[in-house]
This record gives sequence, structure tokens and C-alpha cells, in this order.
Amino acid sequence: MKRKFLCIVGVIFAVIALYTVSAGAMTRDQAVNWAKTQANNGVMYKDSGFGGQCTDFVSAYMNYIVYGDAHYWKNTGGGGFRTYDAKDYFSKSYPSGWQKISNTPDFVPQPGDILCFGANSSNSYGHVAVAIEGCTVSIMKGVGQNGAANNYNGTAAQYQTMQYFGGWGNFQGVIRPKWDSGDTTPPTISDAKVVGVDANGYMLQCSVSDSSGISNVKCATWTLNNDQDDLIWNDMVNTSPGIWKLYINFSKHNSEKNILYLNHIYAYDKNNNQSCVSVDYNEWNPPVISYGEIIGIDDNGYMIECKVSDDTGLSKVRCAG
Repeated sequence: MKRKFLCIVGVIFAVIALYTVSAGAMTRDQAVNWAKTQANNGVMYKDSGFGGQCTDFVSAYMNYIVYGDAHYWKNTGGGGFRTYDAKDYFSKSYPSGWQKISNTPDFVPQPGDILCFGANSSNSYGHVAVAIEGCTVSIMKGVGQNGAANNYNGTAAQYQTMQYFGGWGNFQGVIRPKWDSGDTTPPTISDAKVVGVDANGYMLQCSVSDSSGISNVKCATWTLNNDQDDLIWNDMVNTSPGIWKLYINFSKHNSEKNILYLNHIYAYDKNNNQSCVSVDYNEWNPPVISYGEIIGIDDNGYMIECKVSDDTGLSKVRCAG
């Protein structure tokens, strides 16, 4: 039978639509570089129809991050991110994994964050922009369209230096997308082995490491008989730093004896990279008779003694003679 392997500022009107998306398919550096390129080239986004407003640029930025297409809303006839009044962005919901972080006296935005300003007496619409390097507790550096002047016709994308309060509006906080870390290195699984056997089953153990951290280690176990009819997935247990264990009970596999048990161990890191190793256990190992001798003789016969051991226990010992 063949063995099977599993390794195998603000514009008015409009409403934003947040659809179910697979967020975080882009690194932060890629997104920030895109924003800078738009400013360097003087690109204007005006999908809302009111000139180059700040909300056009930020919605284009979000569509680029999630869909890889800054004009996704326009090109799909309404899919993805549209626009709000700028002052309302911070109050809305975003894809899973995205964060909304409120402003505090010592808060400093990170590059790639979406800067959100609410309305005040100087700016009734608020403002949104994309943070770049150089933000401090007193000023913010970013890329956006339009700005404190509230030009109705808008502007192309430009570098902007913003204060936390004043003509830009009152700074509320940031929307932080879920970034792809760029990590493509799978976990390392080493020293995978059977470390203990008794009459009811055996213990698997392995060492797992990864620079981003381990999210889960699973094991698929089945016997060589009957085309994986007893295949079971189990979560391994992290018993000490880097060490994962799992007890395999024969009763979960039709109590099959004298057969090969196959175990495929899968490790997943926090960036969804995975690796796999296989560990086989031969349940057909025979008992070991280490010695046998005659230890006593009388007129009626003699006594035989022997020492017998087996990983899974003994059912009987017989002698022909």
C-alpha cells in the first residue's frame, strides 16, 4: 500500500462602504512608499466628484492596501472603500485586524497610520492624511490632499505638516491597518521523536522555533491500514519553552497493533508560515527476551526462568518443550 502524505480635508456627502476583505496583504513600507510616490508625482484622486479632497486620497490609500487598486471603488462600481466626511472616519468600523488608536498627550503616529482630525471652529469638516516619518508629539508629517485651507476644488497629493489642533481640525487619533510583516520564513521543527511508550499509546515530542513566534502546532496521525480511515488531527501541547508534546492513544485508531503509525507534525508561526515533518512509530516491534536459563532441577523435572520486556506490555509467554 502506498503511504499518503498530508504535507502537502474633508469632502462632504458620500458614504463609505466597508466590505468583507482580506486585509493586511501589504507591508507598511510598501504602503508608505505608495503615498510618497503620489506626492512626488502630484497625483490627484477625485473619485468622489468634488475635486482632490483629503478623503479621496485616504480612501484610495485604503483600497490600494487591501485590493492593490487605488481606484477599486470606481473600477468596480462601488466595491471597497468610498468616502466619509473626514471628521467621521475615526468613528467607523474597519476590517478585522485594523486598529483605531485614540490620541493621548504622548502619542506619536507611525508611518502608514491614517491621521484623523475632527471638526472644530476653524474647520467644520476635519481632515485625513497618511502619516510618514517625522511625526512627534507636537507635529505630524504626512501625505494628503487639500488641507487646512479647505480648497473646495481640492489639491493633488502633497506633503503636509500638521498640528494636533488648529486649522486642520482637532486630532482624534489614527487608523492603523493590519500590515503584512513580509516574513516568509517557516518555523523550524527539530528533534521530532517518540519519547515514551506504554500499553495504551505513545508520546510524541518536538522542538519548534520561529523569530515571529509560534501560533500553533498540530499533528495528523493515522495507521497504514485502510486508507487513512482513522486519520485524526490533534493540537500539540506547549509543555515548556520551545517544546511541544502529544500523547497518541491506540484506542483512537481502532486499537490497531502490529502496524505502522504515521504522524505528520505541522507548525504555524504568527505570520501564517508553516512547516511539516513526519515521525513514524512501528507498533510491530516484538518483545525482547534478554535471557533464559534453567534454574532448578529435581527428580520430577526442571524450572526455566527468562526475562521478557516489551514497550506496550506482554499478554503471555509460552514455552514449547
